[in-house]
Amino acid sequence: MTFRQLSPILIVFIICSLINGDIDSSFNIPKNVKPIRYTLTVETNMEIHENSSTFNGSVIIELFSSQAASNITLHERNLDINRHTIKLIHYISGTELKVSNIETDEEREFYIIHLEDELLTNEYYNLTIGEFSGVMTYDFVGFYLAKYTTKSGEERNIAVTDFQPTDARKAFPCFDDPSMKAAFVINIIRPANYTAVSNEELLYTEDLGNDRFMDTFKQTVIMPTYVVAYLVSDYKHTQRIERHRIFAKPDAVDNGELDYALSTAVETLKVVEEYTGLNYTNTKMDLVAVPEEYFKLQAMENWGLVTYKERFLLISNETSTTEDIQSCVTNIAHEFSHQWFGNLVTFKEWRYMWLSEGFASYFEFYFGSLVRPSWRLMDLFTITVLQKALEFDSTVYTESMNNYKPRDIGSMPTLQISYYKASSVIRMAQHFVTFDILKNGLRRYLKENKFKSTEPKDLYSALQAIIDEENAHDLLGNNSVISIMETWDSNTGFPLVTVHRNYNNKTITLSQERFFSEKEDENNSTWYIPISYVYQASSNRDFSDTRAAIWLVEKSMTSADDFKSNGWLLINKQQTGYYRVNYDLINWNRLALFLNKNDFHEIHVINRAQIIDDAFNLARSGKVPYYVPLNLSKYLVKETDYIPIEPFVRFLPHLSFVMSSSEKYDIYRNYVIDLLSAAYDYVGFNEKPNDAHLDKYTRKAVIEWLCKFGHAECRNNALRKLREWKENGILSVSVDMKQIVLCNAIRIANTNDWEFLYEKAVRKSSTQYNEYYAALACSENEFILNDYLNRLLNSTILLNKDGKKIFNKIIEESDVGVKVGMNFIRNAIVPEEMQAYFIFVVSRKCKTEKQLEEMRLLASALPGDIPVDELISYNIEIIKESHKEDIENWLLKYNAENIESLNIVEV
Repeated sequence: MTFRQLSPILIVFIICSLINGDIDSSFNIPKNVKPIRYTLTVETNMEIHENSSTFNGSVIIELFSSQAASNITLHERNLDINRHTIKLIHYISGTELKVSNIETDEEREFYIIHLEDELLTNEYYNLTIGEFSGVMTYDFVGFYLAKYTTKSGEERNIAVTDFQPTDARKAFPCFDDPSMKAAFVINIIRPANYTAVSNEELLYTEDLGNDRFMDTFKQTVIMPTYVVAYLVSDYKHTQRIERHRIFAKPDAVDNGELDYALSTAVETLKVVEEYTGLNYTNTKMDLVAVPEEYFKLQAMENWGLVTYKERFLLISNETSTTEDIQSCVTNIAHEFSHQWFGNLVTFKEWRYMWLSEGFASYFEFYFGSLVRPSWRLMDLFTITVLQKALEFDSTVYTESMNNYKPRDIGSMPTLQISYYKASSVIRMAQHFVTFDILKNGLRRYLKENKFKSTEPKDLYSALQAIIDEENAHDLLGNNSVISIMETWDSNTGFPLVTVHRNYNNKTITLSQERFFSEKEDENNSTWYIPISYVYQASSNRDFSDTRAAIWLVEKSMTSADDFKSNGWLLINKQQTGYYRVNYDLINWNRLALFLNKNDFHEIHVINRAQIIDDAFNLARSGKVPYYVPLNLSKYLVKETDYIPIEPFVRFLPHLSFVMSSSEKYDIYRNYVIDLLSAAYDYVGFNEKPNDAHLDKYTRKAVIEWLCKFGHAECRNNALRKLREWKENGILSVSVDMKQIVLCNAIRIANTNDWEFLYEKAVRKSSTQYNEYYAALACSENEFILNDYLNRLLNSTILLNKDGKKIFNKIIEESDVGVKVGMNFIRNAIVPEEMQAYFIFVVSRKCKTEKQLEEMRLLASALPGDIPVDELISYNIEIIKESHKEDIENWLLKYNAENIESLNIVEV
């Protein structure tokens, strides 16, 4: 079972059960004392013992006291601070204020310096902490260790920082709060055979003797602690082009693997400067490729020293997929956007992190589209960001945009809400206020608030000012920006807009309610919803004007506009609004009739994707009968564009899971094959030199499902590629298609074919996971899979983290894999911890009472609580409530009739 097949509700429940609900203000640091400038000195010990090393340092913090106080509260975590080296000096008089006591609060990570005399109001002080030390490990947090392997096989260590959200305090005592911005002078002491880089340019280097050097960097601009950064390594860097260098392991630099990222960086920074109307404030923009396994997120926007996972910077024709190349462009655009949204203007509290991540997540696609216009990135935004946000945000466990907590970083709620939902709401705002007003409003917002910290109301005020200046209040239906936007940033979830047409008096009634995908909950929220529409009977079906024609602000309203009674009506042009749309059944059927004609392309491609995504999700939630999305989906027999195909393919795991126990499963498979065959014929099995960017995604998507469902030509082509490789030593498959082709070749491969690939896997690495091991897991031969698991167990691969990946792959690929997995659990002798993991993985795919009883028995023999009942019972319930009989009846009718002549009857 894939991650997506496990219900979003269950996934979120598991994650969110570990997260406290409300933001605890007691964790906020007092704001009466604020930093002005840090002078930070850090010495790094690069000698590693038992997977750890140490660092030590000192810090001088220039402070401003806005009111009288008898103590100073900083943050620190796991630092050893020599309290005898702490001194506080009044800046003007030079008088020392004696320290009376030190108090530590481990839960809130406070380090409280109590004073004998009070700080004076509106006075400046210098706080010196002359000695602190900490430990570096390979934990991805704070100042930590990472390592890479040279082409000669030697392991080399580096030390790098990652401080977001609240991990600067693990590296030095500080005011680790986004609103407490300051300038930094950073000194790094390093061994002679290492170099150091930081946020700013190197000012000078001092020889300290004993092979120790201290690099001093220019003072930074005012910035929050979480974007402070430094790197100690033996990396090389590319040549400098304008303001840009990229630091990476030497082999990558020598091989030219950073050239693409470097040229992209140069292009992108200029694009961001032009849009914002503000020049980048630093004199340099260095990028760092952190070894893949030693970076918890994709990238981090440290000011002037942006860190990335290696695969987002190292691009080569031999190993980089289309997705890798796109991610290189979008991640650079994302992090560069942060230099303005997040760094220059910072959110005042972590709860407002969407002011940073929402804009960066939107602009990674928008700025990326300016750098690579042929890629159609803004179309991709709709299906890869907005629609996925809607999927997650429809659960009862989601949160509002204004509810981020620092400890949530990297969690599903953070990704889906602060990144995906917020960027979708920003895109919606761009369309209802227009592109130019948003751009001018953001320019004002950045200019008025640079080097400051803000709240959403500051953003809305800047946008309102432009609306007022241009007298464009009609764009908002004479509502205010803040009244509109607060319904989106503070309400949890999103609305379902239901459209009922009165075909007699040519009016429509619009109503809104919060949309829930499965479990309903009491909710009376309302949103200010921008409604744009187009109808078939119009002489000009204009999908380009996405401004709001109607504002739905109440629970329900009736519009007296002339909506015609003939043809279809479509709400939410280009799916610019962050909501789902439901129609009366007559209108749904009219849309299906039109799409199943040859002029289906007259409906905008994004709206075709919206129709598929909305309809299937409405059917899953019980809002419409399943024949609605199934009738609509039939038009896909003519569709070749990836944008509408992807939402259908994204829904297939759920549909396939439901239908896998059906006697009509073969009809279902043929239905899917019918719908995807046109796209397959259009893009072909083999990659072509003139392939459009999205055609490459189409090929991957359709071949994966067609081969999986038994499309004869697809499977035979895959097997032929494998056998040609075996015969002539050349695997003539693109990087994009390699994994999919090998996996589907192995589905029908004989023992000799399988053994050939197994030898390749072992030769590539006898101890580590690679794409060949993954492909071998795709076999649908029970004997082969049993033998495979036993070989892996004997080689010890199965008992490490890579073995988990292989076992997962076997289970998720087929019901044969589930059967083999269950047999293996019964008979294999493995450690209890690994046995528990195997039971968990298999349980996610089980869906019958018999399987539930058997997995209960296996789990009962182990200590601990494995959620077998919850997982399998949930799957059983999903199938019971899935309207499977309705789907089966539709499929029987589909199977009996020619797809072109199937009659769609108006209700």
